[in-house]
Amino acid sequence: MSDLYLPSRKHGLKQSDTLYFNDANHLKGRISTCELPILHVFTEVESIMRDVLEKLPKRLRPKALSGRVKEVLSVSDTEQAKCPLSQHGCCDFERQLETVLQSKELLIALASIVKHNDNKVVSEEEMQSMKNKLMHLEVTCMQSVHSVLQIDGTDIADSAKQIPAFVTDKNQLYVTHTTEENRIKTLTTVAKCANHVLGNLFQDKGLLVLVALLSVKSPLDILPLLSEHDIEVGLGSYDSCDTYLPPPGSTIPRAIFHLIEQDMWMSFEEGEYIALQRVDGDEELYVYARIVKRVRGKSIQAVYLVDVGSDTYVEASVSDIHKIHLPKSQTCFEVVPSTKEESNAPGTSHPRKASSFPSNIEEAKKRVTAELQEIWELPEEQRKKAIRRLMLKWHPDKHPEGPSHTFNEAFKHLQREMQRLAEGTSIYNDIIRRARQRASDDRQQFNTYGGYAGGSWRKGSEGTNWHAFFERHSRAPDLPNARRWLRQAYEDLRSGRHDIDPNDSEPSLEWVSVKCHQAAEKGLKAAQLASQGYSSRTHSLIVLACDVNNKIPNGSLLLEKVTRLSGLVDYFKSRYPDNCAFSKIPHEVYSSQDNAQTALIATKEILDMIASYVKRDSQ
Repeated sequence: MSDLYLPSRKHGLKQSDTLYFNDANHLKGRISTCELPILHVFTEVESIMRDVLEKLPKRLRPKALSGRVKEVLSVSDTEQAKCPLSQHGCCDFERQLETVLQSKELLIALASIVKHNDNKVVSEEEMQSMKNKLMHLEVTCMQSVHSVLQIDGTDIADSAKQIPAFVTDKNQLYVTHTTEENRIKTLTTVAKCANHVLGNLFQDKGLLVLVALLSVKSPLDILPLLSEHDIEVGLGSYDSCDTYLPPPGSTIPRAIFHLIEQDMWMSFEEGEYIALQRVDGDEELYVYARIVKRVRGKSIQAVYLVDVGSDTYVEASVSDIHKIHLPKSQTCFEVVPSTKEESNAPGTSHPRKASSFPSNIEEAKKRVTAELQEIWELPEEQRKKAIRRLMLKWHPDKHPEGPSHTFNEAFKHLQREMQRLAEGTSIYNDIIRRARQRASDDRQQFNTYGGYAGGSWRKGSEGTNWHAFFERHSRAPDLPNARRWLRQAYEDLRSGRHDIDPNDSEPSLEWVSVKCHQAAEKGLKAAQLASQGYSSRTHSLIVLACDVNNKIPNGSLLLEKVTRLSGLVDYFKSRYPDNCAFSKIPHEVYSSQDNAQTALIATKEILDMIASYVKRDSQ
């Protein structure tokens, strides 16, 4: 067969290779005015005709309409159609959707769905690719979203249509603002958009699960929801514990302190996630960090360069860095500590495994004496930290699976050796008391939630597996760090008051604006830390206030006060001339003493409201 003629919609019979076949259902009803010669398909035989077309020789086959017609966002009223809440940076739907789409929990869920549906393990490279695609999705909530069809960049007449959501080639996801009860239709389209961005990973069943995952209010609800669809959580080959961890620099909540290792004679490897101890008065404070490299020294006198986030690197001695017991297996139950041998272990003539303990009392006592003597050679401040860690390392409460008699005797020996080396003074009594209290607290956490013992994760009285425990508590309220932020917020406010000098005929009132904004921002981030354990990186006061609005008492009143303050202070305008109108500079824009005083009063009211919440358990 050299030629084939088929019916077109408007032009009678045409050569088949000059026709276009509508291969996209979503284009139906929107191409009535299209001038392209489109194949006329009789409804009664549509399925048969599709099969026939697929079997035609390529030279006779009609071309796919989707290859010529492109759906694009109608930009004529994009700005006007923006959701009012989104314009002010406080749309809960927009923020919730973006948080879920960019969460590590969704990433794990996607890998689990692929494994469940296709029996395929997602590789680390594929996982990273999915992460990059989702992280670059920019969500904008709209009053309405419209698209239009184009041929060669020209709009097809009468093809404009209102749609629930649309994703552009630049990964900009526009969604129609909808109430919670009417959200499924929008989320169904959002799921299709996300699937398109991911390279159409999922078919019908996978898309239905994705819709359900996108409907959750918090990323923490994603993984439990998988079980309702009979999908087992699994990370595939991307099973690094880093998937679960907040970024370096994030504070480690007290609820997981019992997972922090105290043994100082353990090896650290480049790239390893660790706990870094920071000094904050009497408060115990740890942050997540990552080992960059060893700088100098060996054993407990070694110094490492560590990454604490935000492109910040610090040097830290071994007395300040700790391993964290985290899972390495797909099941999230088995905990595999480092098996790298440390050749600098005291009291031994041969290398030993970093996590090993002596099997009998006499060997334990020898180890305790050798370790304590090595600690005694450290500078005073490091020695105090090391003594405390040694007390915790050997305390019986830190070894719930024993052998209890060995650790009891080793700990008594440690206390006697302490008295001998301290020559009977009471200089370390407070350190000993605090170490005992910490060991007792850690034991209680272990009994309740479970923890690392004997080379694997043990469930506590709550029957919690590692994954459920860590996902809940890695983002627990962080009151100590919240109070630090709040202290600095009040200092910023105090500094702002000093910028209003009654003896200065032309005070720098722009700095009052800067410091009021800084104080309010730090205060609102303190509220975030106190309510959810982490803070946002945004500088927008309204966005921060919206985030804590439903989490603290009188949140709506706080939002009102923050909104009024935002009309008086501006993060950019008070700093940079480019953001000031009519060729003015910040000093000329912020020239009203009354406005400055009003901003100071408003800022104090905001901080006082936050203080009553942040300090709720410190009385």
